[in-house]
Amino acid sequence: MAFDHRFDAASTTATPLILIADDSPGDVLLLREAFHTQGCTHPLAWVGDGHSALRRLAQDPCGVRLVVLDLSLPGMPGREVLAGLRQMNAPPPVVVLTGSSRSADRRVCLQLGAVSYHVKPMYFGEWLRLVSQILQVAPSPSAAVAVSAPALSNEPRPTRPPPRSRVTA
Repeated sequence: MAFDHRFDAASTTATPLILIADDSPGDVLLLREAFHTQGCTHPLAWVGDGHSALRRLAQDPCGVRLVVLDLSLPGMPGREVLAGLRQMNAPPPVVVLTGSSRSADRRVCLQLGAVSYHVKPMYFGEWLRLVSQILQVAPSPSAAVAVSAPALSNEPRPTRPPPRSRVTA
C-alpha cells in the first residue's frame, strides 16, 4: 500500500506539526481521522520507523509540537527513540500510543520522558476520546502564549476529602 508520509505537512511549514511515528498504516489513518474529527489545526506528518522519527526531529526540532510514538517500530523501537530524544535540547513532548498494556513498558516510557502512555483503542469513539486528551498536550497553533504540556495519565486521579470547616465559638 502506498502511503503519503507527509499527510498535510510540508517540511517548510511555519506551523509546528504533530509527528506520528507508527508502522501501522491502518492505525495511522484512524489517528489522522480522529485528529481531524476533533478539529485539530496542526499539520500531521507520519514516519514508519524510529530512525526516520529521530531524523525528522533533528532536521527541524522546533517544527514539531508533539510526537505520537508507537513502541513497536522497525529498526529502532520506540524506547530507543525516547532515549534518543533525551539527548536533544528541548525535545517536544511525546505521547506513547501502543498496543502494549504491560505496566513495565508504561513505567519505562514515563521514566524516559514520555508525558503519557496509552494503549491503542479498538473502537473509533475511543480513538476520538484519546485524541481529545492528546490535543491537551499540543495547544492550538494560534495560541499566543507558551503553554507547558500537562502530564496525562490513564490512572485515576487521587481525590482529597473536602476540608473540614472549623466552627469557633
